[in-house]
Amino acid sequence: MSDSERTPVVKKSRIFYGYWIIAVSVLCLGTFSGSGVGSFSLFVNSLQSEFGWGRGEIMLAFTIFFLLTGVAAPLVGSIVDRYGVRGVISAGALVTGLGFVSLYMLQSLWHLYVAYFFIGAGMSAFGHVPASAMVANWFVKKRGTAIGIMSTGIGTGIFVVAPLVGSFLIPAFGWRVAYLALGIMAWGLIPLAIWVVRTKPAEMGLYPDGVTSPEEVAEIGASSQTTKGLNLRAALGTMAFWLVSVTFLISAFSSLGFNQSLVPYLQDAGFSVALAASALT
Repeated sequence: MSDSERTPVVKKSRIFYGYWIIAVSVLCLGTFSGSGVGSFSLFVNSLQSEFGWGRGEIMLAFTIFFLLTGVAAPLVGSIVDRYGVRGVISAGALVTGLGFVSLYMLQSLWHLYVAYFFIGAGMSAFGHVPASAMVANWFVKKRGTAIGIMSTGIGTGIFVVAPLVGSFLIPAFGWRVAYLALGIMAWGLIPLAIWVVRTKPAEMGLYPDGVTSPEEVAEIGASSQTTKGLNLRAALGTMAFWLVSVTFLISAFSSLGFNQSLVPYLQDAGFSVALAASALT
């Protein structure tokens, strides 16, 4: 019998460990949204002034980043299913940090594109896919609530990181140091992934939702299985899947396109980068 098939030996704790998993997931999504999505536009005018690049040329880097986070997601999901979350998040944070730190030495447009290629690929490894998979393993009965709390990391990340970058780091230290800080922030997820993250409760001798017996797990599972799911091949053959996918894609492109143009527009209108950053929150 493999380790994963053995009945966990339940370890009692005052606080269910799954809540620490939610906390790490919030930080992962906060880093993704804050440093990836929320901060990009804050650097646009600085890069224009420094290098004379066109705004469209700079914005192409965000397009590369956004496409990579989407294209890499199925691969990330497959790796998570096979090897677990801890190594995936650690690797993604390492790659993302290297991408941001390399921008401290930015001198050419191709460097910007390559850096955001790797940032996008890295962030997909600690974004929604691994975070959702991890939280879903730890919660069954309370899964909807747990994923809802986890998702607050998206708005919280932008709310915290965008003003930090736009109101403090760039005005006080310059855009190069701001990129360096974002890299260090991403690397901060590595020790959390190594020391805190566990893919499944059984790795801690626990059951989902903090229950204490296999019977309770079976009862929760039976009550939560109101519909039968589809495998990937079956889902790809349904109109509903493609309608949801296309709707999400259109929504994301329109909202993100607006947000990425907002800060440069406000700066052109005479607002400081600090004040423009507040518009993102």
